[in-house]
Amino acid sequence: MASFGLQALLRPGLVLFVIAVACIDYGNGQIEFPVFQHKFPRSVNTMTFDGNAYIQFDFSQLENYFFRRTPIERIQFYFSTWETDGLIFLQQYRGRKLFLAMRGGRLVFVDDDGTRTPNEIVIGNRRFDDGRWYFFEMKRRDMEANITVTDLHQNQQPQQRTYIFRSETQFILPGLVYLGGTENTPESTDAIVNRNFQGTIADVEFTSYYSQTPKLMGRLQVLLSTLRNSSNTGVEIKVEEWTIDSTYGPKPRPRPTTTPRPTPAPVTTITLMDPNAYAAVSERFIMRPGSSIELKFRTITREGLLMYTGSLIYGRNFTTLEIYDGKLYHTFNFNGMGTNRTLISDSEVSDGIIHQVEVRYYNENITIYLDGTRKVINLKRGVTLPDNLEKVYLGGFETYVTLPWHTWARVGYQGCLEDVRVNGALLDF
Repeated sequence: MASFGLQALLRPGLVLFVIAVACIDYGNGQIEFPVFQHKFPRSVNTMTFDGNAYIQFDFSQLENYFFRRTPIERIQFYFSTWETDGLIFLQQYRGRKLFLAMRGGRLVFVDDDGTRTPNEIVIGNRRFDDGRWYFFEMKRRDMEANITVTDLHQNQQPQQRTYIFRSETQFILPGLVYLGGTENTPESTDAIVNRNFQGTIADVEFTSYYSQTPKLMGRLQVLLSTLRNSSNTGVEIKVEEWTIDSTYGPKPRPRPTTTPRPTPAPVTTITLMDPNAYAAVSERFIMRPGSSIELKFRTITREGLLMYTGSLIYGRNFTTLEIYDGKLYHTFNFNGMGTNRTLISDSEVSDGIIHQVEVRYYNENITIYLDGTRKVINLKRGVTLPDNLEKVYLGGFETYVTLPWHTWARVGYQGCLEDVRVNGALLDF
């Protein structure tokens, strides 16, 4: 037996919430997730993003009873895209962020509680940047989440993944929910995702289930359905009729055809031939959990300073990458609590081959990737990330006399530097 009431709340601003309250008698006292049925034909609310836009929902506008603690919840929606990268949705409440994104054609879920290295999991073993329609569903029971992604065009087993949250989690909270990106996606995701989503999202639903009696379960549902008087350009919102095509589900989206505006090609590669030459980023390096410096390099010179940034206090706060005796080293000292010098490469990198290195800074460690191989350097107890660093210097420094003595390379780097990114932003030399 089921009974429900439907209520539409139109709040001031942009968002129309459609809220359904239902009570379901399962007869055996066991609370289970109802199976979602994909029924066609059907009407759906679609939101198509151009890659520069986003939609923000403020859940604090909901009534307080939506935020009751509940053991089981569900998030579900449809999505389709041709793009390899982009932030699909992000939930933010206090210091906690949960978000889903396309990265390299794969689907990645990130749990970031703001105190430790974010947990990243890849969902499934396939790419999703093919213009097909997929159904995403995350079902939480206490601390465990089951994630499934179903291809609506092929009747096959869905891609599945199980994730255990590190702390108590709730989906419906009085915070912000973003679709398609944020006002600054690299900053919102600590440079884990650098682009907004380009594609279509449809029928986004947040549902919480709670036990009323041993045999009765209640359901609170929030449908993110439409916008009113939106000033956020770059989003097309409409109701579409989905029908069954020759395979299964709605027809795949055609690849968008756009004529890009002519823009000057950025200069992302430089060659340093003079050991006294260097490049410097004009702005101060803001180091926070998730901050990163990434670059590609190619050289045959066995000594050279690749990267340096530090504070104005000698030897107290700095971080460097350098090549010495042909091998790559990372050196740092935070808060004046001792210098750490770590060998990153087991073999020489001054071999004339392109190498890629990425340094990520977190509250508890520094994680370095060299050609895909990860090395983690744990920070000592009491060490915190510095907030007073100056410019990032690439390929050299103003005067090596003022460098900390722990930096052994005393000559500028000679070779090529490519695709340098600071906190996810690609440098244009």
